Amino acid sequence: MKKYPGRNFEVLHFTQLLHELIQRGKLALSSVRYKATYHDPCFLGRYNKVYSESRRVLQSIPGLRLVEMRSKEDALCCGGGSGNFVFDLLHGPEGPARVRVREALETGAEVLAVACPVCKCMLDDAVKDEGLEDRIEVKDLAEIVLDAMKRY
Repeated sequence: MKKYPGRNFEVLHFTQLLHELIQRGKLALSSVRYKATYHDPCFLGRYNKVYSESRRVLQSIPGLRLVEMRSKEDALCCGGGSGNFVFDLLHGPEGPARVRVREALETGAEVLAVACPVCKCMLDDAVKDEGLEDRIEVKDLAEIVLDAMKRY
């Protein structure tokens, strides 16, 4: 619970809300057919210690096979935080986003799931830079849930 002067608000990340809605039976999910791995965003994970809800959302989707890469506290940053977009340009093929995409590909995943718009942008660009558009797709966790909801 985050406290604000004169008010108390419960602040949730959208992945926590999705998890809660799924747990309460408020979202009906049908089957998808792919293997996914999840990238832990720095601010959600390392800074706020929120690791499980995103994975539980993915695990609740029938037909989705979740495989782990280096994750949680050990996850590699996408390189986009704190204005580090330039970092990727300076390091070329060894920039953090490109390294992270190669880690995801090594799991055999077809989808690299994210829960941060900056991570999505950085990792999408890295997929293109690596020439892997035909092998792995970056999808926001909300997009994956929407995929599962569309089938009803």
